Amino acid sequence: DFLFFKMSSINFIYNWGNGSHQNSWSGTPYNLLNALKKRVSVNDCSITTTKKDELYYRIRNAVAKLKGSNDFGMGKIIAESKKIDSLQIANGPHIVFSEYNTKYTENCYVYQDLTVMYCNRNINSIGHNKFMPLMPDTKKKEIDRRINNALKFYNKCRGIFTMSEFLKNDLVSYDNIPEKKVHYIGAGCNIDINKIDKSKKTGNKFLFVGIDWERKNGPLVLDAFIDLQKIYKDIELYIVGIDAKDGFDDKGSKNNVFFLGRKNREDIVDYYNKCDYFVMPSVFEAFGIVFVEALQFGLPCIAKNAFAMPEIVKSDKNSLLIKKDDKGELMQKMEELLLRGAKYVKNVNDDYEYYKKEYSWDAVADRVITAIRNDGYDI
Repeated sequence: DFLFFKMSSINFIYNWGNGSHQNSWSGTPYNLLNALKKRVSVNDCSITTTKKDELYYRIRNAVAKLKGSNDFGMGKIIAESKKIDSLQIANGPHIVFSEYNTKYTENCYVYQDLTVMYCNRNINSIGHNKFMPLMPDTKKKEIDRRINNALKFYNKCRGIFTMSEFLKNDLVSYDNIPEKKVHYIGAGCNIDINKIDKSKKTGNKFLFVGIDWERKNGPLVLDAFIDLQKIYKDIELYIVGIDAKDGFDDKGSKNNVFFLGRKNREDIVDYYNKCDYFVMPSVFEAFGIVFVEALQFGLPCIAKNAFAMPEIVKSDKNSLLIKKDDKGELMQKMEELLLRGAKYVKNVNDDYEYYKKEYSWDAVADRVITAIRNDGYDI
């Protein structure tokens, strides 16, 4: 039942905001767009909202808050949907990044790392209720509206691109989306792997990268490290994304903990090169591109046995997983890397070509193009 369209271009639809394309969603849309442009013709269709549009969904959310809730992002989706309807574009294929019910939906492919349905099903799970995107203080009426909008879009759109196999399986198993419609395409490294330099590694440095301190389980990492440092005096912890001024001055250099604040991608490369092990057992993590980056830079990882994290890191081979938010368990895993790190580092390096190929934007673009062509579009 293929539909054959004579098309020459993919319409890439995204709200770039008023800043740099490179800073949108950690560089994900920007890197995917560039990888696609190297292969096929792509129209960059910006749906950047105006101040009037932004005022519209802020008012919607303010009204919802007056009612003791929030609008669960619907105002933003409605404003951006109107922008899409105003575009003068040919009939597909289109790539979008949210559930936009527009006149173009039947030709749309959406790229996502999570769904509102998953959030709703797991809202009462430990960690989810606090860190789930858009969920806190949202009334059931608003959640149901967003879910109905999403399901209407998923059932009508041409295809769904997922960052993880975890999300693909969730859509098929729990939301009854036809498997042929859901395509795992993965995600790529958002920093320059051509700058890898392993000559600075000394076997005693841990790295944490994350702005969302609590959701990324920063407090657990810090507490576990400080206790471990009492035993292994020369170990060091580098924390990118959090500044010591944020209330951590008393836990800083006296414990060999270095709070580095926010860094651009070029600066983060220096710390991937400097450090030996990556530790970020997130309470909630839809995907985790930082694990992809760390592994390509040769750092064994400590992650949580949840969400997409077990897909990316290979437990007991080149990385380690913790089962729960337990300081003792995390300390044990960190100590394992200190004592037998050479084995894990070797396995990470042995898998370098796999990670480079599997998690590159070029590979993602190839999967996108294959899926679109298999649906009968001539691009």
